[in-house]
Amino acid sequence: MDKQKIKSVPRLTTDNPVNNFQTALNFTDVSEDGWVWLRQPEMALTEYARQLVKGHGSSIDLGCNDMELSESLTDHLFDDPKQSIDGLIAEHYTILWAYATLREKLKWYEDAGIPVIPNYGLSTIRRAINRYGTAPQLQMAIKEMSELTKAICNLQRAVTFNYRNGAKIKVAHESVREEIADVYIMLAQLVEIVGKPEEVQQIVLEKLEQLKGCLDDGEVRSE
Repeated sequence: MDKQKIKSVPRLTTDNPVNNFQTALNFTDVSEDGWVWLRQPEMALTEYARQLVKGHGSSIDLGCNDMELSESLTDHLFDDPKQSIDGLIAEHYTILWAYATLREKLKWYEDAGIPVIPNYGLSTIRRAINRYGTAPQLQMAIKEMSELTKAICNLQRAVTFNYRNGAKIKVAHESVREEIADVYIMLAQLVEIVGKPEEVQQIVLEKLEQLKGCLDDGEVRSE
């Protein structure tokens, strides 16, 4: 396998864009209060919508709070944007808040360092299950997880007994990363085998909330 021929997947989300491409991908984001903000110029999306309404002679009522304005813009969403400035502004507003919502969720994945599995990757996983069968793939999952456990043990020994040997620790880190990749692919296969990924997602959220509660209480409990 020629690794140089495999295209890397660049990170798309950032809070500090440094060029036009990054700025375009991160033009809006969701603030802590749940409202969408523009990055340049820095302002709430609802305020930007008010400026558009004023600047383009729209008939949309501005004598309301932000929530009411958002609902009003939603009502105008299906007005023909070629025939109505109200519809054009509503369409623009909707695209920007939807864009921010998608960016926020993508940023969760990227911040967590979860590897991307593109369409061909998911297709490859399904082909492997169909070709080799469920039982062999479950056995492969056990093998890959065992290899990761060994790599983690080696890393633990390196940081415990060879903490001054940077070269050994670097090799141990590289080995763990390699095994994480193998296990991640097998986890994706397991989700494909057992189904209901939305349940897995919900359980992850519940366990994270449980861990947060334990940390807030000053104690971490293991199951």
